[in-house]
Amino acid sequence: MFRKMLIGAITLVTFCFIACNPEYVDPVEDHECYESVVTDTTMVHPAVYLDYPGSENGTWDETDIIFSNYTVQLIDAETHEMMMEGYVPNWMGHIFKPVVPGTYYLRFMLPDGYEFVMMDDGVGMFDSDYDSDVVSEDGYSDAFEIQCHEEITDIKAIIRKI
Repeated sequence: MFRKMLIGAITLVTFCFIACNPEYVDPVEDHECYESVVTDTTMVHPAVYLDYPGSENGTWDETDIIFSNYTVQLIDAETHEMMMEGYVPNWMGHIFKPVVPGTYYLRFMLPDGYEFVMMDDGVGMFDSDYDSDVVSEDGYSDAFEIQCHEEITDIKAIIRKI
């Protein structure tokens, strides 16, 4: 009887030891942001607003409407290489995801008949929540930095009909 109990206890301890010790897994060499597209949350979501005709004021306000029918590019600020490009056919915009942490800028490309409102061109000259983030006639934004798992959703271009 004692022998059966001893064998049972040894079996139980052995089973618990094996079950409680996780299998060794080699460490991942890649940066933690190099995840699958499904799980990575590092993204850039720009928007283009039409300074509503008749109510143009050079800033974003409640009368402005979300614009579609443009192309936007995500460009590496160090190499000036285009990393991603998206065409925006509808009001939902385009999301660049996943984005590797680094420094980038955007280029908005509009159809004929529109022009950009330049950065700090509105009434609140340094109020970046309401003015355009475009710094050139060619539709380039200023450079911005994105960190691991950061979501940048406040870069906007304000445009007006010519």
